Parts: sequence; structure tokens; C-alpha cells
Amino acid sequence: ICVGWLSQVKVPLFMLNAKDDPFFDPAALPSKDDVREGTVRLVETRYGGHCGYIKDIFSLSLTSLPSVIARLVSGRKGKTEPGGNAPNGWLPDEMTRFLVHLDDAYDNREFGRMEQISTVFEAEEELRERYGELEEEARQLKREGERLEKINEGLMAERRRQEERASAKQALMTRLEAIYSEAEARASREINTALNSFLSNDNQRLLTSEDGNAVQ
Repeated sequence: ICVGWLSQVKVPLFMLNAKDDPFFDPAALPSKDDVREGTVRLVETRYGGHCGYIKDIFSLSLTSLPSVIARLVSGRKGKTEPGGNAPNGWLPDEMTRFLVHLDDAYDNREFGRMEQISTVFEAEEELRERYGELEEEARQLKREGERLEKINEGLMAERRRQEERASAKQALMTRLEAIYSEAEARASREINTALNSFLSNDNQRLLTSEDGNAVQ
């Protein structure tokens, strides 16, 4: 909040501040010499945090500010809202009396034209709706991301299974090749042994036959 223009104030003005969460540092206010006497009043409440709560418990939303300002200006102290809170019932008597003098100053020119205020509220509502839409889009994206993550996990698991099957198949083929090679080598050895045995026996018969012929 800019407080440097207070010396230019021509109509009664009040400022609300809360010690627990102030709008501005009171030390930043100009001295009395810079402010017209009787023009500016400052109310500093102990609680209220940005004046966002009335009597520490009632929410003061942006859309309710015009009506709250109107009741503050009218000085109708003690009037209660449907919710049971008095918008200006907690203000000091001096401030309430001071606010009464704002009746003549309160019009659209002082507090903003109604169409401008309506535009602000409409823009706020559009932003809230857009924020809600963005939140929903974010939730949808999150759900879609979770779904894709599950699909990816399934694909990775299937890939691991395929790799395990391929590895097992390769190991089996290697084992079969080893068995085949071993069987082939054994068969070759047995054939060679049998052939050598046959040839040896055949040679022995030939030698025996030749010896018999020689004796005759």
C-alpha cells in the first residue's frame, strides 16, 4: 500500500491495520504535519491478519468488500450480518463517529465505478473458474501419467520375460550343441574302433591263409 499520497487527501479517510499480519508498517506513515488534521484516522487492531477476518473468526472475502465498506461508511454500529457478525461493531466509538462523516463522500466516484467493480469481480470469478479447470486438467494429466506408468511397467516386465526366455533358449541351444558334438565325437570314435578292429581281423585271416598255402 502506498502511503506517500496521504498528504493529498481531501476527504475523510480511514485506514485499517492488524498487528498480527499488517498491511503496512505504521512507521511508514507520514507525520501529522504531512496529513491534514482530522482527515486521516488509523485503526490498528490486535488481530485480524490483513483485515481478512472480522472478530478473528469471520472470513471477509473480496466479493463482500463493497457491502462492508458501505456499512462502515454509514456508521451503523452493531448491525449484524446473517452470519451473526457485526461488520463495524468492533470498531472504536471514535472511529464509528468518524465514519459517519463519510456518508456524503461515499459514491461510485470515490470507491470505484460499479461497472469497474463488477468487471473486477467477473475477472476474479473467471480466474477462479480457470484455476479450477487447470486443477482438473492437472488431475487428469496425473491420472494419465499414472496409467502410462503402469503400461510402461507392464511392457518392461514383458520385455524382461522375453529376455529371460531368449536367454534360456540360448542356453538350451548351447547345451544341445555340446551334446550333439559329444555324441558325434563318440560315434566317430566307435566307428573308427570298429573299423580298425575289422581291418585287423581281416588282415589276420589273410596272413593265416597265406601261411597255410605256403606249407602245402
